[in-house]
Amino acid sequence: MDGQVLNIESGQFIVHGDSLDVSNHLHFSENEKAFHYELEVPGFKRKQLQLVLLGNTLLIEGNKKEKKQAAESNGKECNEFCFKTILDLPPEIETKHIKAFYKKHLLKLEVPKLRHSMVKPLRIAIK
Repeated sequence: MDGQVLNIESGQFIVHGDSLDVSNHLHFSENEKAFHYELEVPGFKRKQLQLVLLGNTLLIEGNKKEKKQAAESNGKECNEFCFKTILDLPPEIETKHIKAFYKKHLLKLEVPKLRHSMVKPLRIAIK
């Protein structure tokens, strides 16, 4: 299967399988303490998803196989759906404290910022 690469604001999507496209389903926000990512992965279960962090690059993978009876033949047909999403995370994060939550086909990631990055800049007057 050939991959389709789609560039988006937060990262790069590599999609394989039967027209599975999650590129429009990534949402990003941030606050003082963390970066927040939400990825819609309809049709996948928690056990079919995998997260791997390499440095500040987060790989999100989904794999599922569907077996169904083929109407025209007496055999079974198997469809495989998979995707890989690569996110380049900001350098000022606490990698050991990343949290992932999955509920109702929505994968949520909470990526805490380093404490020093929470310090607000202070302007110093020049005399």
